[in-house]
Amino acid sequence: MMARPVLSTMVVDLVPKERLTETYGFLRVALNLGWAVGPAAGGYLATFLPYAWLFGVAALITALGFLVVLLFLRESFQKTSKQTVSPGILSVASDRTFLIFTGLSFLVLLVAGQMMSTLSIFTVDRMGFSTAQYGLLLTVNGLVVILFQYPVARWVSRLAKSKVLVFGSLIYGVGYLFFGWTGGLTLAILAMVILTVGEIIFSPVALSVVGGLSPEKHRGRYMGFYELSHTLGFTAGPLLGGLLLDSFPTGSWPIWGPIALIALLAGIGFYWMGIKRRLN
Repeated sequence: MMARPVLSTMVVDLVPKERLTETYGFLRVALNLGWAVGPAAGGYLATFLPYAWLFGVAALITALGFLVVLLFLRESFQKTSKQTVSPGILSVASDRTFLIFTGLSFLVLLVAGQMMSTLSIFTVDRMGFSTAQYGLLLTVNGLVVILFQYPVARWVSRLAKSKVLVFGSLIYGVGYLFFGWTGGLTLAILAMVILTVGEIIFSPVALSVVGGLSPEKHRGRYMGFYELSHTLGFTAGPLLGGLLLDSFPTGSWPIWGPIALIALLAGIGFYWMGIKRRLN
């Protein structure tokens, strides 16, 4: 969690602004590859290693990664060596445009947070899927990101960011809303593909916007604040989904309708920011 704002900030330091979206797309591919390979490698090692040793292997890989960073990675921001006193991460709240953008992004992340919680319970308990079938949906999500994130990021980098964010938010909502119609695994896979398209459209552009809005000397602070909203969205998302599942134990629309509405409200907000020229 500590590494994500640093990685995002280094991208802004090292990459021209016109290539931020493309680069963040490439970074997301790498992260999803790690997310996919990690469990597979752990499962393979578990076939011949004691369970406790798996944590030792993970610690060794982490230590090797630390050595690579320590020996070969250099500071990305070289324009000053002057030590300054940071006023704190919450100081970014004085930037009204960034604060509005982060609030709208929080709504989208609140919707995105349903994938690991609400969706798992809904598909297994309500739709009768097996845990393997739910796992297949997650695999589809990862494959779509790995295969299409970079070309999609390159394509949307040529478009106005406000329009891309509106489109990504709406596609996110449509994907989850489609689960209200889903009656079997094939339609569930289609719904997962739709919402993943929203994910690969929205995520790299959102990070690109943060990089563009952040002042040169405070990029880490802005990225940290945005990642805080990311964490809060994925934390509050399961709570929202759980309340909807408990309140409506039999229906589909009362669950996915409000979630899709949140994505729609975020899209309207990004559209307003585009009209006001607060996003290019």
